[in-house]
Formats: sequence, C-alpha cells, structure tokens
Amino acid sequence: MFAQSPAVYPDPVHSTAEERFLAIGTSGDDGRLLFVAFTLRTHGQAVLIRPISARFMHRKEIEHYERQRKTTRTTPTQDG
Repeated sequence: MFAQSPAVYPDPVHSTAEERFLAIGTSGDDGRLLFVAFTLRTHGQAVLIRPISARFMHRKEIEHYERQRKTTRTTPTQDG
C-alpha cells in the first residue's frame, strides 16, 4: 500500500475503547498521499493491523500536512 514507511501518529481523539493510530504516506502506485486509520488486535501470539479507514488525502488535508511537516522540520530540537 505505501511506497515507503509511513508516518504513524496516535489518534486518542477518535476512540476511548481502543488505541487507534493514523498513518500518512505515499502510495506505491502513483505517489499520492494516503491516509489510513487503524488499530492493533492480538490473535493468539500474532499482532494484527485492523484497518478502520483508508483513502487518498484531500487537497486541503495535503496542504495542512505539508505545512505541519515543514514546521516540524524547521523547529529546533531541545537537544541542540
């Protein structure tokens, strides 16, 4: 689904019953930005990914994501 490892963030706002995550990355087919919401489930010894939603990002979401990424990259860290 993703061309490279996606950025994964916790999503505590949308569920109190289970831990949810958001993954954002580019598709392997055409490089479009994908948005995936998912949770983790255990089945015996295995940890499985249960997708909740997967879709291409809308233009405004892409613009917001790019602004956030740019801000995060230019913000100095506490270490240096």
